[in-house]
Amino acid sequence: MYITPEEKADKLWAIASEDGHWGSCACRGGTPPLSSLSMRTRTQAGQGIFAIRWINPAGSVDNGRPLIRESGEMPVILHETVIKAPVLPVWLFFMDPVKNLPAISPPGDAVVIESADLPMREGATIAIVARDPLGRRIRWQSRITAFTPPRPVVFGLEARFVDEQVSGPFALWKHEHEFEAIDDATTRMLDRITYKPPLGLAGFIVDWLYLRWKLRAMLKYRGNAVRAKLER
Repeated sequence: MYITPEEKADKLWAIASEDGHWGSCACRGGTPPLSSLSMRTRTQAGQGIFAIRWINPAGSVDNGRPLIRESGEMPVILHETVIKAPVLPVWLFFMDPVKNLPAISPPGDAVVIESADLPMREGATIAIVARDPLGRRIRWQSRITAFTPPRPVVFGLEARFVDEQVSGPFALWKHEHEFEAIDDATTRMLDRITYKPPLGLAGFIVDWLYLRWKLRAMLKYRGNAVRAKLER
């Protein structure tokens, strides 16, 4: 499981046993998080395997939609997809962006891979050309800044990679991709996007009115597309 320093400060969690009963526990420091899907883990306990996930200050648990929260001055968009396929084939699917990234991108974005430094690894770069909301073609280059292939952990397998914008439409962009085995045949995929819009105040307004909702829709589309490709 991967937890950022900010996440470690959170103190309010929701706990569900396999029989569906929810409770809460206190963790050290911080204030209750705003998102329920930022991270989830499982551990052995007296009543079997528990699911642990964040809850919002009101105590409600999200139903799986992409979520938006603020991290300082930057929005963070979170989306979880459960895929009926083992971790390894899900991971290998994302290791071939030339073939698969255009296939899981919304058709209106018209994503084309301009170049890709393969095999995927830390330091590799990928450049794409896509259509912006005004119909213009934009070039976007990202670098892989973290790369952990599938590895065994207490509850099965987990994997992770992170791409960050080198040049492109955002003032800052960081996309964390995390994969966790629910069981031998099921993978939980978590997307976490942290970004800063361009154009200062104007970009902030555009973000609230349009951009973040566009990104939410993109993640939902991609999650459904991955499931369609990998679930047989």
